[in-house]
Amino acid sequence: MKHWKKLLLGLLLAVLLSQIPFAYRRYKLGRLRSAIQVLDSQRAQRTQDSSFAEYQGVVHVHSFLGGHSNGNFEDIIAAAKSNHLDFVVMTEHTSEDFNTAAMTLKGSHAGIFFINGNEAGATNSDRLLVLPGDDSTAGSSAGSPDAGTKLTTQDIISRAKSKSSLALVAYPQDFKSWDLSGYDGVEVYNVYTNARQIKPLIMFFDGLWSFRSYPDLLFANFYRRPAEN
Repeated sequence: MKHWKKLLLGLLLAVLLSQIPFAYRRYKLGRLRSAIQVLDSQRAQRTQDSSFAEYQGVVHVHSFLGGHSNGNFEDIIAAAKSNHLDFVVMTEHTSEDFNTAAMTLKGSHAGIFFINGNEAGATNSDRLLVLPGDDSTAGSSAGSPDAGTKLTTQDIISRAKSKSSLALVAYPQDFKSWDLSGYDGVEVYNVYTNARQIKPLIMFFDGLWSFRSYPDLLFANFYRRPAEN
């Protein structure tokens, strides 16, 4: 056999061997899908306590206004409707030039209740979700007394309280100001935190092997229980 043919055969063999982990991951997703289907078939209808009402929704959602998303309002409303949500809490990033909380979705749209919040960043990189939000938590809004400055974590909490808004700790694994008081809750789980661990090359081959068959489970390889949070 000629040298170049041996080299080509060796390269082909190496490529095939490199795909074994992705084939196995696809196999595991298939088993996960089967296990979910079995559990769904065994699910008992829960008796609804008439003294409580259950509402399903999501918190920490961005649109094209605040970064981290290219989704427009129509996309977000359609996605919320298709997932049978009752509420969506928008948390747009703040801007020096305009009030993102005032410009984002709020009120009722397609039978879904939207709250116009902000994700505010502090001087020490702490992040808080302020609900509802406004430009006072940006600390650098055009025309404000402290334009061009950033607020401390306590400043953001205090300003939220002065507006009767809620202040929730976002990204608790990065939060530094646990000694402070006044925040109203903690974001226990954030999908983006897991997504940052994804290696693009691995995700590319996972997509080739699994996306057509298991698009809804493709990211299950990366989800982790947020035990510390």
